[in-house]
Amino acid sequence: MEYLKVDQVFDLVGQGDLDTLRSYVSDSFDWNVVHPKEKITLLQEGMFLGLSSQRAASKAMETITWLLGKGADPGKKVTMGVGFELDGVDMDAGAEYSAASLTVQLRTEFLNTANLPPSDWRVMFLTSALAALAVVVRQDSLGAKVLIDESLQDRWDFGQPQERVLHASCHDVAFEVNDGCVGAHVAVLSQSSPVLQAMLSSGSFREAESKVIQVPDCDVKGLRLFLDLLYTGGTREEVAVDMALAALDPAHRWQGLAAGGCPREDLGRPTHREDLRGSC
Repeated sequence: MEYLKVDQVFDLVGQGDLDTLRSYVSDSFDWNVVHPKEKITLLQEGMFLGLSSQRAASKAMETITWLLGKGADPGKKVTMGVGFELDGVDMDAGAEYSAASLTVQLRTEFLNTANLPPSDWRVMFLTSALAALAVVVRQDSLGAKVLIDESLQDRWDFGQPQERVLHASCHDVAFEVNDGCVGAHVAVLSQSSPVLQAMLSSGSFREAESKVIQVPDCDVKGLRLFLDLLYTGGTREEVAVDMALAALDPAHRWQGLAAGGCPREDLGRPTHREDLRGSC
């Protein structure tokens, strides 16, 4: 059988033609390949398909979900060779984005710059796409999953209100969000995020002295979920889409290592790509 070339695969993803992709793409195909000219990933191509028309949005979601199941990495960053302009949102070529960070940025631009309501089909598509991207666990960056004693998880878990109170006495940094304040530990944040490490240790950042990090575009629930994932790699909370989106933004902004994973109830159970079809 003659298999498709890279540019042909991108064309099919741009059309949402899953039948042809399933039939004529080699099992060894690299689903994280970058377009030779446009310098975008296949997941980003799927995003652009979904924004091309309301009719194409559902086809794009199916394509994105399928690509994730094949191993496409939503965290792979590329310096994009193409720009984007639609309904008052203008993004220049040359910016570095992953599929996840591009989706966050586009959704923010549509809501805040183009002033589209959350019910607009473009915003709804990006919200659904971001939720799908968020369930992927990058096993290569997070490392192997091992079974641990439940008491060890409880020691670090921020999932229950009484546990947050117990930890409050040793907090040495605070996140000020739009509806309250959430405490944490400088040592843990610095080990988990190179961005937060720089903010909390370099004299050029006011946060290094004040030990207060302002996050006005995040709420308490989203920030606590981010910390749950950062500290333990999971959460016992029931996570709604809006809560996951709120946590995903600081995870990408601060390059939080554990927060790239999927919220789940049991840290001893790895999340596999095979689980995606039932999750998305």
